[in-house]
Amino acid sequence: MQKEQIIRLAFFIGSLLIIAIWELIAPRRQLTDSKPRRWFINLSLVVLNTLAVRFLLPVVPVGLALLLQERGWGILNILTLPD
Repeated sequence: MQKEQIIRLAFFIGSLLIIAIWELIAPRRQLTDSKPRRWFINLSLVVLNTLAVRFLLPVVPVGLALLLQERGWGILNILTLPD
């Protein structure tokens, strides 16, 4: 599991560096906002999205499954399966 996180982080940092260098070499339009402010906002969004995916994504399906079980909804509550 540790190697997967290192590989993901390396690909993310590598992609970020490629995009940053590309932006310096060939900007597509004139900047209307300062680069540090824009990069700070974009990286803040990356952090928030990462936290949401890491913590909310595993919790939502489990909570939904418990709610459905409590209310008796779902196909497994309708079918009678052999023991």
